[in-house]
Amino acid sequence: RMEKITRGVLHSMLPDGWELWVDGAHNTGGAEMVAAHIKTQWQDKPTYLINGRTGQRDIGGFLSYFKGLVEFVCGVKVVSEPLGELAINIVKGAKVAGLEAFECGDLKDALQTILKRAQKPGRVLICGSLYLAADVARVNL
Repeated sequence: RMEKITRGVLHSMLPDGWELWVDGAHNTGGAEMVAAHIKTQWQDKPTYLINGRTGQRDIGGFLSYFKGLVEFVCGVKVVSEPLGELAINIVKGAKVAGLEAFECGDLKDALQTILKRAQKPGRVLICGSLYLAADVARVNL
């Protein structure tokens, strides 16, 4: 399910040495699978998570799988989902799960936040909703 993004607006924002990925994981089962991939396949560089989701979901339960695996979380509201969770609530859920997190206005803002705060190049993983994956496709034209 994971797809590496190798072109487009979002990809062009990243300097050399960075990778950009998107995944449709949106429930705890999906989070568990993505976290297992990070743990077994992505230990060569840091991972930064951009998370957006439908409202009224288990934010902390989803994000808890990423504790110790991602440097921090950037919460964004999903534009294409009328019931999208507010970014501030994603940040609150991440903190409950023991993760550092930042509220971001959109996907571009999240990438800029990651680039400002990152200690070294890594992977950016965007996941949390199939609607978020649609946002990526729309913004990344």
